[in-house]
Amino acid sequence: MNDIPGPRAGVLCAGTILVDVGKVIDAYPVLDHLATIEQVSLSTGGPGLNMAVDLRMLGATFPIGMLGTVGEDEHAAFILAECARLGIDTTGVRTLVGAVTSFTDAMIERDGGRRTFFHHSGANALFDASTADMQSSRARMLHAGAPGIHRVMDSPLPGDGNGWSALLQRAQAAGLHTNLELVSLTPGRTAEVALPCLPHLDSIVINELEAGALTGIDAPVPTACGPVDWPALEAMALGMIERGVSVLAVVHFPAGCVAAAPGGRTWRQGSVRLPREQVRSTTGAGDAFAAGIILGLHERWPVERCLQLGVASAAACVRSPNTSDGIKPAETCLAEADRAGYRQPGMGYGRWHEALRQLPTATPPPRSCSATHPRRRPQHRLRARGQRLAGTQPPRRIPRDPLARSLRTCRTAREIRVARRAHRGPSCACRESRPTL
Repeated sequence: MNDIPGPRAGVLCAGTILVDVGKVIDAYPVLDHLATIEQVSLSTGGPGLNMAVDLRMLGATFPIGMLGTVGEDEHAAFILAECARLGIDTTGVRTLVGAVTSFTDAMIERDGGRRTFFHHSGANALFDASTADMQSSRARMLHAGAPGIHRVMDSPLPGDGNGWSALLQRAQAAGLHTNLELVSLTPGRTAEVALPCLPHLDSIVINELEAGALTGIDAPVPTACGPVDWPALEAMALGMIERGVSVLAVVHFPAGCVAAAPGGRTWRQGSVRLPREQVRSTTGAGDAFAAGIILGLHERWPVERCLQLGVASAAACVRSPNTSDGIKPAETCLAEADRAGYRQPGMGYGRWHEALRQLPTATPPPRSCSATHPRRRPQHRLRARGQRLAGTQPPRRIPRDPLARSLRTCRTAREIRVARRAHRGPSCACRESRPTL
């Protein structure tokens, strides 16, 4: 990390500023069908603005500022009012007359919180910070997000770069720690706009799909409770270090996160164990995770604690249907995560399937010889056996006496007499052998 002089403090967030219009639906419909919108909410959004808001929600007391553009409409008024309420400096936010403030309609499934986004770029398409003055900034860190949805900043510049790489290069030259966050685009588009930025980054915080697009590593998409290919995800983080990230590369996914630093060192952290019914919406969870990482880096925490705050902040975020409303102060998020518990990292695909093969197989209970002749068994006995198998009747004790075991298989009086003769002693056998008068 760049040596930062003492007076430097705070985070300058540059990039996407928008309004998230969250719409909770009963289920996502197929084409030409209807879904019911059960709830509508308005919240701040975008990787740039979310970082600023989430840092304040986590309890950050250092200065936080914004670089971006908005239109001249009700959504812009809502954004500026929220920034004023949270103490976020909007001096660097330009109002463009005639432009529409960017917004995203987030369709959130009621059960499980899966979401689909419909985005209008609006004023964000006209955002240009490629020539912004970084020398006059007293911030300690610059957070940029997100390449791929800003037409001007995404445009190529001479020298195989774009507006984002130019902004990051000037920020690093001015002594700021630089961080980048992305949004999910097609792999080719992600690589096109983000690869030129990597040599000018101190850190990067992205998900496994974005990391795979930048490194070319293909790994199965992990779920929260399923097997995770941890070595492949660590290879993604190390691949970004090899491509120029100078301090820390973090990759997050539902089951947790991995991080890598120069020299080949890596870290793993499991996500917080949340019951499915507590997940209201995953909108903003990645931004909340990134805010936890940035807060920890700004305060120079150990990497392990940064990763814990990241997953704890994301867990707090998904408990609310809005983008940032569920996030609480950092110590509260960590305490709640400790109570809920963390998933244990390290169970990869190979070990997962090996564990499944080693699970003991259930052996059927021993069956008496009469079980092979169900037609000969009385109905009350069949009902009793069904009750035992269903667990509604205690198991019948099998007698240890050989005669008693034999009598259990008898069905007629003659069979009972034969069984008794077979188990009598010699003296009794002599008496039974006498002719009957």
